[in-house]
Amino acid sequence: MAQITIATSICPSNIEMQQSAVSSWQALGFSVISVNNAKEKAYLQEQFQNVRFIVADRDASSIVGKPLVFIDDVLEALNRSGAQICGIVNSDIHLVGTDDFHSFITSALNGNLLFGPRTDISCMQDLSGEEYFGGFDFFFFDRSLIKLIPKTDFCLGAPWWDYWLPVILFTRGVQIVQLITPFAFHVNHPAKWSENTFEKMGRLFAGYLNEAGFSDSIDKDLLSAVRNSMSQRDLGPLSIFSLYFIKSRSKKISHFSSPANVNKYATPAKDHYHQAELLKFYTTQFNQLVDLLYQRENLSVARQNKLQTIEEQQRHFAIPRRFKEAIKTIRKMSRKFRVKK
Repeated sequence: MAQITIATSICPSNIEMQQSAVSSWQALGFSVISVNNAKEKAYLQEQFQNVRFIVADRDASSIVGKPLVFIDDVLEALNRSGAQICGIVNSDIHLVGTDDFHSFITSALNGNLLFGPRTDISCMQDLSGEEYFGGFDFFFFDRSLIKLIPKTDFCLGAPWWDYWLPVILFTRGVQIVQLITPFAFHVNHPAKWSENTFEKMGRLFAGYLNEAGFSDSIDKDLLSAVRNSMSQRDLGPLSIFSLYFIKSRSKKISHFSSPANVNKYATPAKDHYHQAELLKFYTTQFNQLVDLLYQRENLSVARQNKLQTIEEQQRHFAIPRRFKEAIKTIRKMSRKFRVKK
């Protein structure tokens, strides 16, 4: 069985939650490395004895005001690890899978990038929750893909790097594959959000994509959002269309754990399970996109309640064409996988 190594950067606070999260990775058979500065390593090594710590000789304090590690240093640590298959997971994410999940990831890759979002929950005793719509929390890929990723100033723990990996690898001809079966779980806690960091990293993202060689690989809406963000302060459209680009270009897969005694009904059951997962996925995406558009247009709760359909919303408010197209596309995808009664 191929070795899979997950890289992260363990934070020197909220130790118990991260211990539980990292233990869930190890229980699935993954090796774990954490990239930290020397001071953090000295403190954390006693707390995480089964984790191999890699010391980074620099951090992003001058960029984001915190000693976050650069994604480049995380990728370099993975490259030197010798692992055939690599992963990057945020340190507070619990991974929950069956015994065959290790082999599932190995077979699903085949030169692809496998990624997905977390599910936000209230506690690990109850895994029912809501998928986080705005980004991605786990990535798995063959070590050979690292050489395709250009050097950047993105950091683990800051926004936009989770958009950068799938977008840049897609432009380099790599199939991006989204796992839509819930696998990564995150216990809700107060968010530490910095608008300044969001803007800094967003402008880096736009600048990298605006470089020569990318314009032929991304769609017109995303390219327009990239170029507009270079001259305008608002990074909202760029964030929305980067996310939509990734989700619309990615292949969707499910993890179906077959029964021990496979019978003639196994394949139809597997297909039905995947179709049901797709329906749930696209329904969720549609509802969350609509919520995002409402927020984007600053509609009041009272006005939302009065609008009965998306068509009414479009008649009452001048939503830009690209938002309308996004709605139409997701509605079409959702309709395609509608289960017939």
